[in-house]
Amino acid sequence: MPDKSWKKQERRIAKLFGTRRTPLSGYLSLHTKSDIIHDKLFVECKRRKRIAILDIFPEVAKKARKENKIPVLAVKSAKLKDDYLLIRARDLIKIAKLVKINDAKYD
Repeated sequence: MPDKSWKKQERRIAKLFGTRRTPLSGYLSLHTKSDIIHDKLFVECKRRKRIAILDIFPEVAKKARKENKIPVLAVKSAKLKDDYLLIRARDLIKIAKLVKINDAKYD
């Protein structure tokens, strides 16, 4: 059975950070509440027609703080071809130092 579009997005974003999506992501997971497994980043993926990212990000940051991680919000819209990552500017250098971005073909 093919992946749902939101699962595909989670897999793409996880691959970008050199990891994998969280099985049963969300509150059912025993690993993390994040959509991908990472020891320093808390990544939440959203795929919707319209996304109010500035309304969503504070909740992602709150969840990340509980796990002592850096919040990352990955968003995808049916109208947009690419995924977009929302991070706080102050976290960019921390993320760059932490993560070796997977330069394998991203798709």
